Amino acid sequence: MLGNELLQSARVRLAPMEKDAFLQIEEWHTNDLETMRYLRRGLVMPESRAVTERWFEKLSKQEETAFVFSIRLRADDSLLGGCGLKEVMWQARHAEVWITLSRPDSRGQGYGTEAMEILLRYAFMELNLNRVGLVVAAYNQRARASYEKCGFVLEGTLRENMWRDGEYHDLYLMGILRREWAVRQPDPAQQER
Repeated sequence: MLGNELLQSARVRLAPMEKDAFLQIEEWHTNDLETMRYLRRGLVMPESRAVTERWFEKLSKQEETAFVFSIRLRADDSLLGGCGLKEVMWQARHAEVWITLSRPDSRGQGYGTEAMEILLRYAFMELNLNRVGLVVAAYNQRARASYEKCGFVLEGTLRENMWRDGEYHDLYLMGILRREWAVRQPDPAQQER
C-alpha cells in the first residue's frame, strides 16, 4: 500500500495548488511568452492579475472534473510549476493531463518527467482511471520526448490545427492506458490484476 510516496518521487512532490503558487506560475508565464507559446494553442498575450485570479477561482470550483497540483522540489519545497488532470469523465474513466515547468531554471533536468510519472500514478491508482490523454504541438519535441518516456503513445494527428509564427502546425494526440502504465511499474504490487 502506498503512503506518502503516492504524490512524490526522489526529487519532486505534488502539492495542493494554492492561490499564491498559481499566481507565481502565471507571473512566470507572463514574463516568458516563449513558454506560453508552448502551453497554449490559441492566442498568446500577457494577462492581468485579475484575469489570472478569475481563472484560478473557476478552476478551483471544478472539484469533480479537475485535479490541480503544484510541482515542488522535495529538497527545499521551492515551486517549479504545476500539473493536473482535467475534463475527467468518470463513466468512461479517462481524463486529459497538462503540465508546465514554469520556473526557467528547472527545465531540462527531468523534473517534468518525474512529475508526470507521479501524476499518472495518482490517476491510475487513486482515481482508478483507465486512460489519460494529452495534446501537444508537433514543434514541442522536448515535451513529446518526456511524454514518450512516461509511456504515452501517439494516437493521432490533428493536421495543421494550430497557427503559430505565420504557419500552421500539427497537434499530436497522445495517450496511455492503465494496463500500459502498469507493466512499466517496477513494483508488481502496483500492477493491475
